[in-house]
Amino acid sequence: ELEDIEERLREESHELVEMVSRLQDENRKLSSSLAKTEGNHIHSNGATPEIDLKVVTRLQEVIEAQREQLHKTENECHLKATELDNLKSQLEKVNHVNRELRRRQRTNATQMRSLIDERAELQAALQEETRAVTILRQRLGLAQKENEDLASSSTDSLDLTNKLVFDRDDPNRPRFTMTELKEILYERNELKARVSDLEDELEMYRPKDERQDAADDDDDDDDEEPPVQGPMPYEPDDAPWKRGESGIRKFFRRLFGDDETGSGTSPKRNLLGLGRP
Repeated sequence: ELEDIEERLREESHELVEMVSRLQDENRKLSSSLAKTEGNHIHSNGATPEIDLKVVTRLQEVIEAQREQLHKTENECHLKATELDNLKSQLEKVNHVNRELRRRQRTNATQMRSLIDERAELQAALQEETRAVTILRQRLGLAQKENEDLASSSTDSLDLTNKLVFDRDDPNRPRFTMTELKEILYERNELKARVSDLEDELEMYRPKDERQDAADDDDDDDDEEPPVQGPMPYEPDDAPWKRGESGIRKFFRRLFGDDETGSGTSPKRNLLGLGRP
């Protein structure tokens, strides 16, 4: 709109300038014609003076009117020029504001694009976080279910209060109960008593020299292997088949014809046979 107004003002100014030029040309023409008329009047020696005065008066009026019109036109041109300058300054201001607005628009567009990109990144991150939270919730649900299963299985399991738990592969685990150990020790003591009775009975049938040697051997065996007392989880070390060669064992070997290699009936089996009624 401002450009259209400026264009119209330029056209009007151009028309006014042309009008001024045209009036100036007419003024020059009238001045030259007036000068010629006055010259002819001087040379004609007073012919038709009234007609010449009328023409001159009319020409002067026309000239004055043209001068006034010229002044008006010049004033209008100055006003139009001033208005044009004002419009130019306003147009420059508007152009400056327009350039500033365009610059701001470009800046805002850049910021908007960056905000859109940031929003897209945030949405992607939010989706990832949502997916991670969903996975964690699923894992939490599985963990809670496993915990409930373990709790239910623990309640359904055996009550191990005041119970002894041991590893089956442990070589030092207990293998007998107290009752069994008591029975074993009781049988062991009975067997020892019967063996002692048999030794005393056999001692009565042995020669004096052999009895003295057997007594010495028994003393040596008693010094070397003290009796074991208390419950033993393993096989007792003082079992008859694990003891050293005592005098009684030598006596039974000679009595039942056992050789040096240990062939024949074992002393344990012979003792059991002797102990039978």
